[in-house]
Amino acid sequence: MRFQAPLMFHLFSERQIGPGLIHFGSEEQKKEFLPKILNADISFSLGLSEPGAGSDVAAVKTTAREEGDYFVINGQKTWTSHAHTSDYVWTLVITEPEGPKYKNLSELIVDIKSPGIAVRPLYNMIGVHSFNEVYFDDVKVHKRFLVGEKNRGFYQMLAQVDYERAGIERLMQNYPLFNNLKEHIKNSPLSSDSLIRDRLAQLEIEFQVGRLLIYRVAWVIDQGRIPNYEAAVSKTFSTLFEQRLGNFATEVLGQFGHVMPGFEDAPLDGDAADSYLWSPSYTIQGGTVEILKTVIATRGLGLDFKKR
Repeated sequence: MRFQAPLMFHLFSERQIGPGLIHFGSEEQKKEFLPKILNADISFSLGLSEPGAGSDVAAVKTTAREEGDYFVINGQKTWTSHAHTSDYVWTLVITEPEGPKYKNLSELIVDIKSPGIAVRPLYNMIGVHSFNEVYFDDVKVHKRFLVGEKNRGFYQMLAQVDYERAGIERLMQNYPLFNNLKEHIKNSPLSSDSLIRDRLAQLEIEFQVGRLLIYRVAWVIDQGRIPNYEAAVSKTFSTLFEQRLGNFATEVLGQFGHVMPGFEDAPLDGDAADSYLWSPSYTIQGGTVEILKTVIATRGLGLDFKKR
């Protein structure tokens, strides 16, 4: 079986939260949350996207006004992965309504069970409930749960998403499908088809390249640096590979490539169809390919669009 995508969403979230606390959290926050994250005693979801704020996350409208020792949150988040099973939601909010864009946002740790929070499911096209809408109606959060500096949340988030994009699962979450597909082809007449051989060899080349790009990201982290454009390169390449893998697997299996997991005698346990339907999300979650190419161009290649 392929690795379950809902589990991957959880891993993405914790990878961003951990570095976020390490780099920007108070000592009190680190002591309270980091051991529990490491022990898998608690989980976080990410309250970033909104109906009108996706790639341009600075366009969020959710506000947090100050009232004494508390922030009071009002607004809506969407595509919030596993909010229905998480303990906290790491939330990006406006804390300076009249402030300039990018300099008016803050990050808050919010208990998902706080009064005033409503979580509503969003089912994807496979029928899986991993996404949610999260509504905040006068939700009170103590100021000790402000992460880092007030109104610096956007810049903090930019550093955190690099870690979210850096994971090996961006390449490996469909490795069981890739491995089983190779065995299926080797043990069938398809192994003598020159077109099939060519496309499978190309995928093997891309898989090995993706593996080296991921090792490079790990090396950058070991040097104590934030894997900025390196993670963007790795995620872009690896998720596009995964999409091509899903496409190829369904084509190779023909009409049986449309059979989902759970059906008797489904080829490759239905992983081809399952991966194909999940694959559009691969190049969206954690930063679209278009956004990542901008990161590569500006921060990796030093191109300055302002000079136009």
